[in-house]
Amino acid sequence: MLQDRVILNPIGGYILIRSRVFETLKSYTQTGNRPEAGGILLGSYRGVHLEITDATTPFPTDKSSRNHFNRLSKGHQEYAEQIWSTSSRLVTYIGEWHTHPIPSPNPSHQDVISWTRDLPSRNMLLLIQGLSDVYIGIHSPTTGLISVPE
Repeated sequence: MLQDRVILNPIGGYILIRSRVFETLKSYTQTGNRPEAGGILLGSYRGVHLEITDATTPFPTDKSSRNHFNRLSKGHQEYAEQIWSTSSRLVTYIGEWHTHPIPSPNPSHQDVISWTRDLPSRNMLLLIQGLSDVYIGIHSPTTGLISVPE
């Protein structure tokens, strides 16, 4: 069973990622010929700290192939809005996740371009589930992408 992880955030504070988030990502590991999968991360900004509590999973209308995932479904946003509302506006969209079909993933050039172009202007967490490891990064509007050492 996976456990919650507390990680030092290189731009200040700590990042708490709940075990259920890692369990969700792990369930989409690209073994065999499985296509890439992805979704959004939900959690709370707690001062300088981040708490990641949930992750959406692929919807049937999302597009994916072995080396590509494109989140198209409005279901991700609708789920985020529902959680935001029922949490008294505490739990919000806080990042992105997807898979790569290699043991120890790093962001691709396309990942960095799309994150820079599409993410909101606040600190966002980025996770990439590989075959054995998970890449963790923070995208900040002031510093860009920073890999988070564990």
